[in-house]
Amino acid sequence: MGKKWLGEITDASGGRTIPIDHLSQLPEAAGTISWELRNQYVLGYQPNNLVADGRWRKIKVSVSPQGKIMPSNTPRLQAFYKRGYSASGR
Repeated sequence: MGKKWLGEITDASGGRTIPIDHLSQLPEAAGTISWELRNQYVLGYQPNNLVADGRWRKIKVSVSPQGKIMPSNTPRLQAFYKRGYSASGR
């Protein structure tokens, strides 16, 4: 259950979980985390609807390579983000 619960927490916050089942997988997981931290972008936006009605507002982010062809050893683009937010007053 621990992996499932951790996955639910990280998904809700826009993050992700890299589970390992054995200590020997730790260097690869650390390398993945390191690469992702060095190759990330932070996006922001302001919604058009500013009504603080407490309703759930969905968010969808998609990415696609633009222009040149990426080398085959380049990891594919993937977005990790919150799936939405509650439009409540602050």
